[in-house]
Amino acid sequence: MEPDQKPSNKQRNSTRALRTDRMKQKHVSLKGFLGKMQKLEPLNLAKCATVGELVDGMSRCSFGARMLGDVAATLVKWATAKEKAVIIFGGDLRVFGPLLQEATKKGWFSAVESSESYLAKKIRSKRALIVGDYTHAEELHAQIDELIFVNPDGRCRPGQIKDGYFPNVVFADPGFIIPILWSVLRERLDGVKVAIMAGLKDAARFGPISHEVFRAVHVWEAMQRDKDCTVFMTLSGAMTVAQQSLLICDMIEKERVDCIASTGALMAHGLIAGVGLSHYKYDPSYPDSVLATLGMNRVTDTLEPETNFDHIDDVMNAVLWDLEGKDHSPAHFHSAREISLPASAIRQSARHPAGGL
Repeated sequence: MEPDQKPSNKQRNSTRALRTDRMKQKHVSLKGFLGKMQKLEPLNLAKCATVGELVDGMSRCSFGARMLGDVAATLVKWATAKEKAVIIFGGDLRVFGPLLQEATKKGWFSAVESSESYLAKKIRSKRALIVGDYTHAEELHAQIDELIFVNPDGRCRPGQIKDGYFPNVVFADPGFIIPILWSVLRERLDGVKVAIMAGLKDAARFGPISHEVFRAVHVWEAMQRDKDCTVFMTLSGAMTVAQQSLLICDMIEKERVDCIASTGALMAHGLIAGVGLSHYKYDPSYPDSVLATLGMNRVTDTLEPETNFDHIDDVMNAVLWDLEGKDHSPAHFHSAREISLPASAIRQSARHPAGGL
């Protein structure tokens, strides 16, 4: 067949049959595997009115958002446990002291200590939240069973994190993260709901990063009010894999941005989300060699079934051949989500509006 010659129906059906056989072979083992995995969800700000709701949504995303969401959930469990965790703080207590001391008064933690005071008092705790640049690392790592680390330097117990697996760490400025976690604890333990803007405003007093985030919100609002301001948005990285597609779609549909410059990979992943396919949380008990046999692609801490790309291949073929002689629009691809494929039985999300680029 010549390169520019349209394939016959027989040839197209033969190609699809080969792909169908290949997908059926993967179907049984992949279906069982995906049934054990946690499905991720695009972050939907329309459902988030409070800091606690936002952080809960982040727990079903990827990368740094999930790190924060998972740590928040763990701290809630610790705060309600019989044996309380200790806070080990490396930094200026004049800034964080009142907030951390309030957490101990509420009975969420046993005490606030420096590395030196913790070791000098011979306090022994099974759990500790270590905030900032701490000292005596080897002794603390050896003496405490469970540790949560919040710092911007990637410091934690050796071996605690692995490629694609980041339990009990948030590698970001404590001046931003600790006030956010405080708001989450207040909401989930005391029932005090903190609106997102109120939470950001409160966090702004705890450090330069928090202040700049709050200032950025005001700059964004000014951009939206200025009718003469043209807003450009540049996108790169695994934004859709990170479950940020709905945020981007909302900004487009609500006319918050005027122009977009995006990488091609982001557009491809956005199409996968747009037709209702899913990503999953990586479980480190399954090595990459096992994932490869199951047809699972790992993007750091997130899994993408190879069948997603098989589905998109069929969508692209069906839509492009149907568009011969017609106007072209990305909307044609997103409207093709109802294309029937043998793998549909393992695509439980194929009918929900995931939202894609």
